[in-house]
Amino acid sequence: MEIQVKGLSWVVMKSPEILADELVRAEMLSKPDSQHFILPGGKSVLPLYNAIEQQITSFPKAFFYLTDERMVPIGNPNSNEGQIKNNFPALYKKWIGFHEANFEEKMQQMQTTEYTCIIGVGLDGHFASLFPNDGDFAENKFLHSYSLPQENYARKSLGFPFFMGAQKIILWLLGKEKGSIAHYFKQENVAMPIIRLWQSVQTQNKELTIYCNEDFYTSFHAEYHATV
Repeated sequence: MEIQVKGLSWVVMKSPEILADELVRAEMLSKPDSQHFILPGGKSVLPLYNAIEQQITSFPKAFFYLTDERMVPIGNPNSNEGQIKNNFPALYKKWIGFHEANFEEKMQQMQTTEYTCIIGVGLDGHFASLFPNDGDFAENKFLHSYSLPQENYARKSLGFPFFMGAQKIILWLLGKEKGSIAHYFKQENVAMPIIRLWQSVQTQNKELTIYCNEDFYTSFHAEYHATV
């Protein structure tokens, strides 16, 4: 049964590797004029990084950016950019990171062009480094800074308006556990950053496209249609 949720469209594959190949084919290889792609950090996105790494010569004009970064040295294990530098050298050559001195200037220039945002979503409803316990997550700021209480470093994130300016927003979601975020959609809880984004995108007559594996889709479906 297909999940019917207003403002969401779905691409569902059995494995993360097949899903990643499909995203690269549909969103990068088929759109040679699309040159700017914002990517999430973390471990679940590694299959996508790998698919891009293997096919990057097929879209030589493209450049890649992070949705957010932990502001630690690139050599620190907590650095998303460091993970890319160490494991995906071809991708890293096309990378523009938060640590660059003129990063903000480059991002402001990029904002005048068309760009695609690919984001992950946490179990608490956050995306990038926009968190539900941060009352300012949706403020009108180009860049957003935040520190989680349990972390000894700051985070920098693209701001909420930056995501709203994307030509297309894609959610990359894997695994049964993540399916629990369906209850935020069911409740339409705008205190959750992902729900604020979902509802805001609909005001622009756009959709969020979800690329997910079957485990996530099945879990999301069960949560969304569960009766209390």
